[in-house]
Amino acid sequence: EITLDGEPIGRKNIARLSFATSEHSFFPALSPEGHADFYARHFPKFDRKRFDVLMDFFELPLRGEPAKFSTGQKNQFEVVLALSQGADYILMDEPFSGNDVFNREDFYKVLLGILGPEETVLLSTHLIEEVEDFIGRALLIHKGQLMGDVHMSGLEETGEGLVDYVKRNYNYRADRIKRAISELSGED
Repeated sequence: EITLDGEPIGRKNIARLSFATSEHSFFPALSPEGHADFYARHFPKFDRKRFDVLMDFFELPLRGEPAKFSTGQKNQFEVVLALSQGADYILMDEPFSGNDVFNREDFYKVLLGILGPEETVLLSTHLIEEVEDFIGRALLIHKGQLMGDVHMSGLEETGEGLVDYVKRNYNYRADRIKRAISELSGED
């Protein structure tokens, strides 16, 4: 059973969750302006100022159909909606795919600057080198199984980086590259 702070998720607490996915949950034919109006009516803590500032930051138009945005713009718009909803828990599934390294880096800085103490971001990503400096905790899931759970402060104490922690917990074999090249080149 999935709960939110010990309570079953239902109508009374669902607005405490927001979700940004690279598969896009927005209404494709509704303009961003229309989304803002919809969110303002349905989510009591919707932050219109945050919405407008993030739309401007990402240089996204308020008019037009999000379905016609590029992949990166769609992901940015999804993140704007999730961060503006006013939720306590913001779930993001690969929110930065389709964005270049500069956009991602700028977004991380903005994210850290706008989150309030009552907001928690749960982020799934393969870009671990990019996020290890600002996350507080990492859960490693592989093929549906929890493979690791570490607080970043604990890693700092040991001197191990997140990438090395992931490699160790996933039983990464560093020799596999050399072996593959050797097999392909016919060398032993």
